[in-house]
Amino acid sequence: MWNGRRVSTNDAYLEPARERPTLTIMGDVLVDRVECVGSRVTGVRVHTGSGGTVVHGRTVVLCARAIHSPAMLMRSGIGPADALRAIGITPLVDAPGVGQNLGEHASITLDLQLRPEAWASAVDVRPIRCLVRYSSRLVGAGRNDMQLFSVNPAGIDEAARGRGALRASVVQTFSKGRVRITTPEAPMPLVAVDTASKMAIEGFTTSLAFELEAFNVRVKLVEPGYGPSTRFTQNTGSRLEGLIPEAYAPFAQSVFAALTQPAAVTNASDVAEAVWRAANDASGQLRFPAGADAVALAQSR
Repeated sequence: MWNGRRVSTNDAYLEPARERPTLTIMGDVLVDRVECVGSRVTGVRVHTGSGGTVVHGRTVVLCARAIHSPAMLMRSGIGPADALRAIGITPLVDAPGVGQNLGEHASITLDLQLRPEAWASAVDVRPIRCLVRYSSRLVGAGRNDMQLFSVNPAGIDEAARGRGALRASVVQTFSKGRVRITTPEAPMPLVAVDTASKMAIEGFTTSLAFELEAFNVRVKLVEPGYGPSTRFTQNTGSRLEGLIPEAYAPFAQSVFAALTQPAAVTNASDVAEAVWRAANDASGQLRFPAGADAVALAQSR
């Protein structure tokens, strides 16, 4: 909030300080790891369009949220020592807790298009004005472990005044996740976004299945492979324009080259069949690979 109005973090903290001579804002930068001298962090290593460099500072604040913060620390040698050695990273600090005990509040949202008389007066008003806490009464769950609340406006554009939502959210979760890295180097955006999004969906689905089992609601996840005949794959090229830093271009080219000669692919019919099997499955199976390549990957895990 700023002067009684809802504003973004950028407007509240960055914009008032933008003209300070001691502030430098760098865009299109990929942060790789923190740089250490002994046990002291002295800066961060970053990748820009012109290559890699180290930004030094007396104080370093790592603020990359729950996924990328532990990944940066582990690439820096701060994390579970045995796991770091296994991928060729020399441990600086044996910190087994880095990347562990991730929790997520699963939620279900019902989007609403509001009548004109119910629209928000402005896009910067408080979006949540009604919240109900209640108990699921699940074994082991605490009191008021659930939330039900309304949202309006739903977004930051002018049309958000007419959009609303009802959201049910799990406040107390029992399942835990973890972050691990498989390479000493920071992955390029092509691989990072694809892998992270899939892992996030898998983790969310697993948590959601656990939470909804008590209500006799089954959750299934269909996981297709590479489908060159689908619109999604055809549109991928335009989505990736400008996302690949120069330093990662050779690696990106090798990835794209491998995709042009796949040993197995996923067809639209494979996805349709997997959806049908998932919808009619009464067992406890959660993941349903769709396509020969997806099946092979699932079997190799």
